[in-house]
Amino acid sequence: RLMLIEKSKSENEIHLGDIDVTSSIVEDLLKELQNDEKIKGIFYNQEGELIFYTEKGVENLMLENSFMFSFN
Repeated sequence: RLMLIEKSKSENEIHLGDIDVTSSIVEDLLKELQNDEKIKGIFYNQEGELIFYTEKGVENLMLENSFMFSFN
C-alpha cells in the first residue's frame, strides 16, 4: 500500500499490464486507495494494457496537450 501511495505521488502512471492475478490484486488495491482518498487518478485500458494515471500524470497530460483541454 505505502509503495503504491508513494509511487502515485512521484510517477505519472502505473502500468499494470495484461490483467492477471497480480495486476488484478494491484488494481483492487489502487481502487481501495482511491476510495479512501489516499491516491487520485484514473484507470485507462490502452491496447489491452491497464494503466493507472496518477493525479500528477493527468496534470502533466493536460499541460502537454493544452490544445485538447480548454478551461474557458
